[in-house]
Amino acid sequence: MQRVDPSSLEVITHDDGFALVYDGKILQTREGNEVRHTAAQLLRHIAREFDGHGRIEISDGRVLGPQFFGSFALFSIQKSWIESARDELTLAFVEHLLSDPMLHSLSGPEQADRLARFDPISKWLGERLQGLCQRAEEVPHWLGEEEFLDRASAVARAREDEVILALRKEYLLLTPEERTVVMMLHALHHGPVLFPMALVLGKCTEPEYALGIMAGDAMLTTAFGDVDEAGHQGAFGSFRTDARTGLDYIRHYRDGTPNQRALKLIAAGEDAHQEFKSTLRWNLHTNKKDTEITHASIKTIAAFLNTGGGKLLIGVDDKGKIVGIEQDAFKDHDKFLLHLINEIKSSLGEASATCIETEILRTGAVSICIVNCRKSPQPVYCKTNGNEDRFFVRTGPATTALPVSQVPEYVQKNFDAPARGGGN
Repeated sequence: MQRVDPSSLEVITHDDGFALVYDGKILQTREGNEVRHTAAQLLRHIAREFDGHGRIEISDGRVLGPQFFGSFALFSIQKSWIESARDELTLAFVEHLLSDPMLHSLSGPEQADRLARFDPISKWLGERLQGLCQRAEEVPHWLGEEEFLDRASAVARAREDEVILALRKEYLLLTPEERTVVMMLHALHHGPVLFPMALVLGKCTEPEYALGIMAGDAMLTTAFGDVDEAGHQGAFGSFRTDARTGLDYIRHYRDGTPNQRALKLIAAGEDAHQEFKSTLRWNLHTNKKDTEITHASIKTIAAFLNTGGGKLLIGVDDKGKIVGIEQDAFKDHDKFLLHLINEIKSSLGEASATCIETEILRTGAVSICIVNCRKSPQPVYCKTNGNEDRFFVRTGPATTALPVSQVPEYVQKNFDAPARGGGN
């Protein structure tokens, strides 16, 4: 057994994704699954959570401790149960849904307090919620009900219910990471299904989730005389923290996967700090190389360098459709990036390349290139095909060449260096 400083863990590129390693070896869960994922950000998040708990215990490459509810526990559940479709909600969704505490009403005045906390589910499901409650009431839930209710018949009828089938389909359509969070909260919090799904789907907030679970479990001090304020507050804090932990897992997964990151950027559209270009050098209309196509990208990069920075997405058309940098017909991505950097240095100068970072993201069968531009500390002039120097800036979502007469004033206001002469 080794007790390891979490700061010595590394996230490395591995196959089509990333891996969490120690001493050059990929770590494993307690069950023996390698800690690998397509989202580097999620693995870094796991390492940071370990760092918050002191040293971690590793034996033969397997992480055995510390044990706590966090992203590593969720990752382990995902690998062992969710991805193999062996989790309880995949195998018996209908039965667990019908046992959801919020679907079973109380006969006393406490029910009004409970219903107030179930409002997010009411808004989400609308009239469908009443039908779910009716189905659930047919199934034994409280002690002694087995004598009066036929569970087998009730479950059989529920399996044909359109609302229940739709909810089951919605659960199965969640990503493995999202199903993991739903399943883990279901297991931790005594059987809820609807509130964990609502949390993951964005239908309720963390506090609403906590209060909904408390209402289902009769833990509200405002409704139940045996719950004091300290117990109420403690339960609320615990449930809210668990909800936040689950959402952190999903957020780091979403932010970290190349496809999700690319889609998020594209969804933001073009503006003063972001522009799309279908290709770097290939004219899709003439179906051949075109220097004007390349120059259009270089001008945009120059404008970003002169106007506060921005992102150029190559491989995305102006309508936001991903066409892929594969259209440029380079041998590989390295050749694409080499050509891009050479064109930048040739047209904008060697120094401009220090303000630029490039990244290629795989999205399905194709890839896009993201050119991240920081504002240059010096004014950047762009050589045109006629070997003239032009000065480009961003005006809203467009790239504009400033008239020569306006360049000195612009440079004086936005840079420390003086404007230089030349260009038309």
